[in-house]
Amino acid sequence: MNTIKNRLYQALTAICVLCLLWCGYSTWRRAMKNFPDAVCPKGGKTLLILGGVLLLVGTWQFLFARIDRMSRRERAVCAAALFAVMIAVYAGMISVLHIVPRNDSHSMLDQALYMARTGTNSIHPDSAYLTYFSKYGNNYLLTLFFVQFFRGMDALGATDLYQTVYMLNAVCLIIGCIFSCLIARHIRNGAAAVKVLVLFVCNPVFYIMTFWVYSNTLSIPFAMLLFYLGVCLYQTENRKRKLLFGCIGAFVAVIGYQIRPTAVFPVLAFLVGWFFYILPKLREKTWHVRELVPRAAALVLLLAIAAGTQMTVSNRCQQAFGSISHANYPLTHWLMMGSHGKGVYNEADDKFTLTLPDDKKGPVTKAKTIEHYQRLGAKGTAKLWLKKMAITWGDGWFQMSRRLNQMEGYSWTYQHLIGGKSFAIKYYSQCFWLSVLLLTICNLMRQFGRRTVLTYDFLLMTVILGGIVFYLFWEVKSAYAISFLPFFFLLAGGHTLPMPEERHRKTAARIGLCAVWAAVLIGAGNVQRVAALRSQTPKYVIRSYGSTWVEPVHLFDGGTMTQTFYPNHSFDTIRLKIRTQAGAAYASQEVANFTVQLRNAAGQVVYETSVTPNDIEDQSRVCLDTGVQPADKNGYTLSIIKHAGSKQDMSLWTSTGMSLDSYTGTMTIGNTEKQTDLYMSVYRK
Repeated sequence: MNTIKNRLYQALTAICVLCLLWCGYSTWRRAMKNFPDAVCPKGGKTLLILGGVLLLVGTWQFLFARIDRMSRRERAVCAAALFAVMIAVYAGMISVLHIVPRNDSHSMLDQALYMARTGTNSIHPDSAYLTYFSKYGNNYLLTLFFVQFFRGMDALGATDLYQTVYMLNAVCLIIGCIFSCLIARHIRNGAAAVKVLVLFVCNPVFYIMTFWVYSNTLSIPFAMLLFYLGVCLYQTENRKRKLLFGCIGAFVAVIGYQIRPTAVFPVLAFLVGWFFYILPKLREKTWHVRELVPRAAALVLLLAIAAGTQMTVSNRCQQAFGSISHANYPLTHWLMMGSHGKGVYNEADDKFTLTLPDDKKGPVTKAKTIEHYQRLGAKGTAKLWLKKMAITWGDGWFQMSRRLNQMEGYSWTYQHLIGGKSFAIKYYSQCFWLSVLLLTICNLMRQFGRRTVLTYDFLLMTVILGGIVFYLFWEVKSAYAISFLPFFFLLAGGHTLPMPEERHRKTAARIGLCAVWAAVLIGAGNVQRVAALRSQTPKYVIRSYGSTWVEPVHLFDGGTMTQTFYPNHSFDTIRLKIRTQAGAAYASQEVANFTVQLRNAAGQVVYETSVTPNDIEDQSRVCLDTGVQPADKNGYTLSIIKHAGSKQDMSLWTSTGMSLDSYTGTMTIGNTEKQTDLYMSVYRK
């Protein structure tokens, strides 16, 4: 039996290693693409990435070896210092960056704030997000949580609600880190906990994802708590403690699943482990009725807690969103999107499901999914899966720029972390992820040939492998992998790689040193190129990004729209989004549809121009060259006046919003003040 179990374990390990090798190769290719050819030639890119990975892995292994030799007191001091650094970085970034959430995060927070401010406990039929919440029922519980959170913040007198939600997100990530360290301490030792903490502190992704308040980060504490409770259940012999851990786990599992289904993957891993390790022992034991009764009663209690929690959550969600929940997309919708193309979000699929009757959405999308796989065949499906693995797990940057591009207030930090000067942080992020994958693969490969299976390594690997398999079928984004990073850290930082023999150490050190110096020299040789490229990047004061969650506003003849804004940096360009029904190609007469004026705080017109359909560029953009205007804390007012008798019908884009502002300022149409803001970007070229 043990031989079969070990062989099966090694087979699963081999599958996981092969998948991670492909992810590492995909990350390498993505890292190469992150460097523009103007910055670094192809051969130089390879050496830069190799040098970065060797430098990180070498530094970590040096630190890990030192941590192994530390006393218990020294490890405690080291852990405290590392936590202090982590908290300081989170606090510093939250205090200096003003990034505005967008897409799902913005919809959830804006709806929650509206319900909190108006005192309503259910979604209003006139809500700007009625369609969104009718489609996506997975965000109901989080939205209701933030309703209570915002009410609490209002009661405490909080003025900057963006900062409060970012602080909450940072707290969730820190709690996830704490549970990860506790897991490492329980399954290995105190030194392993400090090693895992080192990886958390060095990880750039969590610091930046603080500003993306959504389920992929908010679910991390639940997933790590569930794994920690599973470890405690496995290790303790005390029945009362087992029951307590089980009851907490049943409650947390239901809440975690409602926040993000992948949060319960640790539960699935422990169920697999139960069949591997516990069930064979139970079969060998002779059981008596008096031993079975308390265990059966405990199981009934756990099921009752889980069922009761689920019913309570469902009832509360129905009270708030019951009027639209019947239109929720079925699970097969995401399976359908993941079954063709690249497996990513598909707008055509979204519109297809939206137009279906509610009772037909499940069967039709299921049939479409089967049809896609039948059309692909075995070879096409394999290619699709490789693409999806590369998208989900093959990007150390995790598409952060797409989620955090919307911002207000120029800052040096933003420019170098997310803006046009973010080459260094992207390079570091890709090297970091490659290094984590390398250590994870090395520690998994150490398991080959072992006569006894390391139970917890198997469980950690099962969580990761479960995530990989899940996203072979589900719709994918690289941001989805963020929820699984702590499990990678536990495998990557759990062991110190064996040091080479004395006679090989100098050779290994020389090779590593050469690669690192090559990277440094190539980087130094390209400083001028990087500086030249950076000088071309705009300095944003306000940035509106993306084409989702925006609404067109039509002005009547002679109508006026105004938007105030408060730049903290000089600017020379304002970019708007204007769409015309007929299109620029059909503008037969040079009739000015809009007059645009920019006034300073004193009311003086500092810029004026006319906009016709011919001025519309790609992606509905209209760029206004205002000349260099200074920063002014008293603000500017942009006025847009539609001419009477205009030949073309053009609409201005505004951001969707009910309570949250995209940036500081007020938009009015006629004499009516609007909650939304004009969709525009203000920057210095």
